Amino acid sequence: MKSLNCFFLFLLVHAIHSQQVVKGYLVNAFNEPLSGCELSIPESSVQTVSAEDGFFSLELTSHFKEVELFIKTPERDQQIVPIVFNTTLLVDLGRWKVMTSEQFIDSASQLDWDALFEEDSGMDRGQIGSILQSQRDRLLNTAAFQFSPTFFRLRGLDSGYQEVRLNGIPVQSFFRGSPQWSQWGGLNDFTNRGQQLYMAASPQIHGKGGFLSTTQINLQPSLFRSGAKISQAFSNSSYRFRTQFSIVEQPKGNSLGYGILFSRRWGRQGFVKGTPYEAYSGTLLLEKNWSDQHSSWFTALYTPNSRGKSAPLTKEVFELKGNQYNPYWGMQSGRIRNSRVVRTKTPIVLLNHRWQLREGQFLKFNFGWVWGIQSSSRLGYNGHQFVDGILYGGGRNPDPVYYQYLPSYALRNQNNLDYERAYLLREDLIDGGQLDWLSLYRANQTKSGFAIYSLYDDVQKLSQ
Repeated sequence: MKSLNCFFLFLLVHAIHSQQVVKGYLVNAFNEPLSGCELSIPESSVQTVSAEDGFFSLELTSHFKEVELFIKTPERDQQIVPIVFNTTLLVDLGRWKVMTSEQFIDSASQLDWDALFEEDSGMDRGQIGSILQSQRDRLLNTAAFQFSPTFFRLRGLDSGYQEVRLNGIPVQSFFRGSPQWSQWGGLNDFTNRGQQLYMAASPQIHGKGGFLSTTQINLQPSLFRSGAKISQAFSNSSYRFRTQFSIVEQPKGNSLGYGILFSRRWGRQGFVKGTPYEAYSGTLLLEKNWSDQHSSWFTALYTPNSRGKSAPLTKEVFELKGNQYNPYWGMQSGRIRNSRVVRTKTPIVLLNHRWQLREGQFLKFNFGWVWGIQSSSRLGYNGHQFVDGILYGGGRNPDPVYYQYLPSYALRNQNNLDYERAYLLREDLIDGGQLDWLSLYRANQTKSGFAIYSLYDDVQKLSQ
């Protein structure tokens, strides 16, 4: 009897020790632990939740040759991992990277819409609280593409409450406080891969972050997959064509890792008429692992671009001319010429060094420098000489949709409605409505020798 009891006890102990186990350590794209992820194996009806440090362990109730591990993040993203038990009862996934939706941000549209619709108000159309992410929220995605912060602001706050960091360094505009996405526009192949979004303030970015959100863009060759890529894109929004080439080599051992990207975006005009677009983008990434404790990486970005602006339209003008109308341009010598052209030439240099003191403790040294110019042209017509402190010699506003040139101006007085004048103004706007460059040149041929109209640039020189 005792022998029989010992035999059953042996079988029980053997069954306990022969259970199949799946374990691992969940991290995100930047090797940060992922806690609160639901893990389950439908074939075994077992499930668990990853711990705060990302670890998990699942013990199967039955023996299987193959199973599927379902991983669901707190953001409700799901990943399926096939598990095969060959001759072992333990499958250790090790450090398993799980890509969450917050790490896939569509910055291509962000950059393009921001570059086109950044008006004098200093607001960025593409930036509505960093809502362009793969959350597939219909309201936020629609608002980001269709409206500017003039008409929609997430939580009533402007983009100045959103923080963007390149390699850990805040890159907000010195003048506006909001991120200037055009400074790294066209680098989508790298910025998309190394981009991560934290909603509201977060301690994970090694700073307090932005009140609305914090977008972290890490540009390191070790974070990208080695290889070369050539892509050609076509668009009908702000530009027509985009050609991009990139090559990456991860650092291996003490060898130097590098990343190179070049792209060009161009078009005679976008969806809105009279908006020429010309942009070049290039970046150089270098990374060196000196030892197990020390690593350095260098980043250089240069994205010069030139683009014609489009104007906001009143309801009256919109109904007469449509949504593609733009009064900022006119024909000159058979070519479209826009009076408001924005040019940006701002190189960025970043240098980072990481010193791993011990497990879980490190020091990071960051250096960044951005310099260059941002300019925006416009027509001047307010006068050319001072007389007793007063500016004289100005001309009429050349804007085709100036309020005095609209039909509503002739009907402003209820006691004296000038329908004939309103009709003529309406026909002039419908048939024309563009800048008359020739008339501006003729007006400048004055006897006094002073020009009435001028085209000048508002220039900002940056060094930060």
